[in-house]
Amino acid sequence: PLARAQPCLARPSAARPDPAPGAPAAAAAVADIRFIDGAAKTYRITTTLTLTAPVEIANATFKPDLGLAPQDLFFINSSNVTIGPKIIVDGLGLTFTPATGYPRCAFQTCLDAVPRTNIHFKDVEVKNWQFSGTNTGTPLGNLVVSHAFRVQYVTGGSVQDCRVRDISGCAVFMLECKNLSILRNDIYNAVW
Repeated sequence: PLARAQPCLARPSAARPDPAPGAPAAAAAVADIRFIDGAAKTYRITTTLTLTAPVEIANATFKPDLGLAPQDLFFINSSNVTIGPKIIVDGLGLTFTPATGYPRCAFQTCLDAVPRTNIHFKDVEVKNWQFSGTNTGTPLGNLVVSHAFRVQYVTGGSVQDCRVRDISGCAVFMLECKNLSILRNDIYNAVW
């Protein structure tokens, strides 16, 4: 059975120790990054999750159950965010009423068009992200654009060691980014 998404206990990342007394402000800001371990469980997500603070999320499977309205799974409106390792987004069996002019994304950055820095996706798998309308089950029939990673307005980020399979859009769609690395990804059956 799938667990409902619920608030996770956040703790300072073990990889980012607390700064020493008198440390510069930048070091203190890095220590504010929270780590969320999904405990290798599966979470059914019924609405968009918006990340508005520095965070690292790892070790979880997300099954979107977003209903009929066009929605994305994750909005990332913060700097210093890392998604992964061991994150899976599986959209198997989902349908929805086609959006009018708006794509669905598993992950979208900076929806508010405010530039952010240091957003990374590492060891993330997005699969079965083919949303269809009235032609459910018909390959490529009436598919709406659905991107795995829509990375926009980001400086200093990466999509690396990720796997994208069976999507009806781009594996990685970039818009107004600087110093973004796309490394060692496996992409199969992306319609665009």
